[in-house]
Amino acid sequence: MRSLEQTKAWKSIGATLVRQDVPGHCSEDIFDSDNYWRCIGRHFLTTASHFIGTCRMGSVNDPSVVVDSRLRVIGIKNLRVADASVMRYLPSGHTNAPAMMIGEKAADMIRRDRTHRYNI
Repeated sequence: MRSLEQTKAWKSIGATLVRQDVPGHCSEDIFDSDNYWRCIGRHFLTTASHFIGTCRMGSVNDPSVVVDSRLRVIGIKNLRVADASVMRYLPSGHTNAPAMMIGEKAADMIRRDRTHRYNI
């Protein structure tokens, strides 16, 4: 992070890093150390909105994966995730349309995968 202070952009406005202690969080870590920034990241960083990637989709053999390619939660029967959290990468545009497409695809998959047919 200190290297940011050395950039032309930061120097042009006199920007500096300032330690902002919050009791109970990160105060025991040395300012600007790797542990300090990890702690800050764990406790204080968040997105403004549109969370993605929290339920990673991929191969069932990958231990970091939460859902398979049919949006089924690995290891839990009859549970699927059908929202932006399965997106591995943030799209360049708004997440609304891709999230709606995921929901529509999930509905198709659920209809196709169901074993019991109801006569309604």
